[in-house]
Amino acid sequence: MANNPCEGPLTRQELRTLGITVDGEPRSVPSGARACTWTDRNTLNEFSNVVYPARDILVDTYRVRLFPVFDATTIGGLPATIEQSTQDSITCTITVGTDAGQGFVATYTQLEVPAGQRPDDPCGRGQRIVEEIVAKLPPAPTR
Repeated sequence: MANNPCEGPLTRQELRTLGITVDGEPRSVPSGARACTWTDRNTLNEFSNVVYPARDILVDTYRVRLFPVFDATTIGGLPATIEQSTQDSITCTITVGTDAGQGFVATYTQLEVPAGQRPDDPCGRGQRIVEEIVAKLPPAPTR
């Protein structure tokens, strides 16, 4: 997953059952980490996943706290945070620490919200995808 987050750990069919019906676009972020973004114009959602194989991104997330809505949680037994700029934001960012010094950041965005309506639970949708990713990760090596 670290070299190309578009190729794992979820299969194309598993992504489809979670509402992601398009192929992902691999890219690098300014930090050099590898990322994948699935922008689905049919379902009007976007999901991105940035993998940090050699950076304690969860510690960085706690240190910086970019967003005012910040909830510490666990996902699949792993420490995580769920963040939004506001409760009504169309975007939700979920950071997961997968092992000492590594993790990933997933962002779910509802691309279109009809005028006068609220987003359709981007954190719930994003968390469902992240839960499936975490369930597919290999166990952390014992030390």
